[in-house]
Formats: sequence, C-alpha cells, structure tokens
Amino acid sequence: MSPVAGTNTVILDFPAYEAFTVGVAGGSVYEVDLNERPNLPDGFKYTDTLLTIDDINEQLLALQ
Repeated sequence: MSPVAGTNTVILDFPAYEAFTVGVAGGSVYEVDLNERPNLPDGFKYTDTLLTIDDINEQLLALQ
C-alpha cells in the first residue's frame, strides 16, 4: 500500500484474479466494491455463479 503525498489516494499494487471490496478505516470509513466500478474489464468482475476447479484451470491455462 502506497499513499500518494498531498492527495486522498492510496495505491494497492498486488495481483488479483477477481474483483473484491476495499475498505479503509481511520478518521472516516471508506469502502469501494471493485465489482461495481465501470472502468474495470468484465472478465475481472465476479458473478454469483461459482466456477468449478476445471473452469479455473482452463482460465489459467488460457493466460499462459
């Protein structure tokens, strides 16, 4: 996590295969559900349907 000096911005830099919710607590509470962000690709967003292990393996192989 890297705060950006002089702004209200923090950069989180780590790999993720699916959208998640980010929460920050301190003087105030802020929460962002990345699944609701319009600027992220649909393939990164999660659905209510769970993938099987075979589905996940196929997706991982397609990335190689």
